[in-house]
Amino acid sequence: MGMTQTADKNLSDYSSRTVAIEVTGVRRQNVMRKSKYTVRVPYSRLSQAIQQIHRLGGKIVSIDAGSPSVRPDAPAGADVYPQLKHKNPKLRERAMRQIAEERTAQTIPQLMAILSDEDVVYRRAAVQTLGVIGVDAVPVLAQQLVADENATVRASCAKALAAIALNFSEESFPGAGLQALQQALRDPDPVVKLATVGALSTVGSPAADILLEALLFDDIALQVAAISALGSISDPKAAEALSAFAQNQEADPYIRESAQSALSRLEQVTQMNAAAAKKRGRG
Repeated sequence: MGMTQTADKNLSDYSSRTVAIEVTGVRRQNVMRKSKYTVRVPYSRLSQAIQQIHRLGGKIVSIDAGSPSVRPDAPAGADVYPQLKHKNPKLRERAMRQIAEERTAQTIPQLMAILSDEDVVYRRAAVQTLGVIGVDAVPVLAQQLVADENATVRASCAKALAAIALNFSEESFPGAGLQALQQALRDPDPVVKLATVGALSTVGSPAADILLEALLFDDIALQVAAISALGSISDPKAAEALSAFAQNQEADPYIRESAQSALSRLEQVTQMNAAAAKKRGRG
């Protein structure tokens, strides 16, 4: 299947860990003789391996990231993962919390595998669960954001990074995540680029320079999205850039109007932040 096989299962870093995928039903003459077989791939290639298995008509029986194997649709001792696709949002939220709280070495690989699923509800729930898990999921999300062949997976990775930035706003956003988002601004897929801008907006001030860089791209949709994002970041550099665009008579009228609107919103954000800081000082 063109997958690198290796026996190293003791590395603690997710990006270098080996994952064992038990597979059945692949429509290939050289493997149909076996009902099941195991493919070992680096964790960094997990998503690509899953996609290739699916393209060949195979079914994943289990995923083992270094501890006892479990079914990919359920953690040990509880049939929770299918609840992520339940119609009841409360049941989905309960499953998200349980998966995050009881996570094992298999949890992040299992959630990453769902990001290529055709079920939108299932996929979004996986994104939100990764957001609940937090910074531990950033390395693999960052890697797949820039390396995965599937644009849906890449966009989902950007959205998961946004969820992490939102849920853990008091923590410093990992540099690996910022670097991947910066690189993803050049993604060929427009949906991925817009999801990336949304994530950078959620990260806030640490992402201001990256959003300013996006203003230089020859992509009006990306420029408008970046301008809107800067309108929510209380940063002097953001205000300066927005003012320049708003006053540039040679700029595209849509860009200029977007900058004027973002600048007005930024002034409101700045005033609100100042009022909140003043209130905290009194307290």
